[in-house]
Amino acid sequence: MSRPAELLGAQFETDRLARNIAKQVTEESDAGALPLLSYLLADMWTEMVRRGDGVLRLSADAINVVVPGPSCSTMPVPEITPP
Repeated sequence: MSRPAELLGAQFETDRLARNIAKQVTEESDAGALPLLSYLLADMWTEMVRRGDGVLRLSADAINVVVPGPSCSTMPVPEITPP
């Protein structure tokens, strides 16, 4: 995830953040993890553009939800508000 962001002039707040997000998704065998990842990254990108700093951060609105799967772990996802 870090390399595509870099190619577009962005970076994750920390290398650890990018690794943790990638690890969380790869550990989940449930297909539902990929749409959650998509929403999370879209929210991070939108906030980065709004701030104008080029840094992908977890927003203050990010929450932990249970992603069904063998490990039943949690994955941070953004709170979605209707338009």
